Amino acid sequence: MQKTLTITLSLLFAALLLQSCITEENCYHGVLADGLRPTCYDAGGAEVQDTLARVAGVYEFVNGYFRQALTRRADGTYALPVNDCDNIEVVALATHLSDDFNMQAPEEGTRLSDVWASLMSTTQGHLQVASGRVWYGSWVYPSGERPKGVIALPMTNRAARVTVVVDHLKQCYGEGDYSVRVTGFSRSIAYDGTALGDILDYRPAYTVADDKLTTTAVTSLPAGAKGITVEVIRDGQVALTVSAGKDGKPITLSGGESKTIEVNALTATTTISVGSWQDASSEYVVP
Repeated sequence: MQKTLTITLSLLFAALLLQSCITEENCYHGVLADGLRPTCYDAGGAEVQDTLARVAGVYEFVNGYFRQALTRRADGTYALPVNDCDNIEVVALATHLSDDFNMQAPEEGTRLSDVWASLMSTTQGHLQVASGRVWYGSWVYPSGERPKGVIALPMTNRAARVTVVVDHLKQCYGEGDYSVRVTGFSRSIAYDGTALGDILDYRPAYTVADDKLTTTAVTSLPAGAKGITVEVIRDGQVALTVSAGKDGKPITLSGGESKTIEVNALTATTTISVGSWQDASSEYVVP
């Protein structure tokens, strides 16, 4: 028993000694000399050349907290100091029009989960993403590895579009003063890419032809799993509410998607179609 206890204590002491040797001083430190290059990709993973996008910031977070803003070099890359002792993540955001967003500059103590950018409002309502594109990306340093060459910091579009079509509108509900309300969008995006803040609603412009109401596209930051809800309002009263497709599942909207929600007012059926981003209307109307 005495011998067993001695061996156990010896092993424990050796483990503690080994652990004490792994310190900040002897942990690997280096620099990704070739750097990171923010690179835009579509939903299918193909690289996208967006010459109008302007990078609003490339920031290093260490163990979940802001460390520093990285500086862009002449070739469009960003050098990054790294080490194997910490969890290192780099995030980037790029937009076409900075006037859409109120940007928060990170400072000491800023966390990845804090708000980075928020859509602004006007007296006419909430602003949409005018260009239809908000590129966000993150890259986590693979501790223990030694990446070589220029590394792509992958960025994807976090904005999404939705258009509403209502067939047999007046045949079902009659004449009246109509409007459409679309909810399920977030005001803000965090440094970790999460949609945050108030759930926004929009009242897009619309046209009616052959008893079919068609709205202009709403382009904003989708609130993810919370889904999209559409209300058709007649003379100030909600005449129709739609929040699920004909399969009964919530109408979801993800970044980079362009969806059309088509409702048959007579049969109360809803069809969801997904179009390519290039086919979506680029018209921007302040609600």
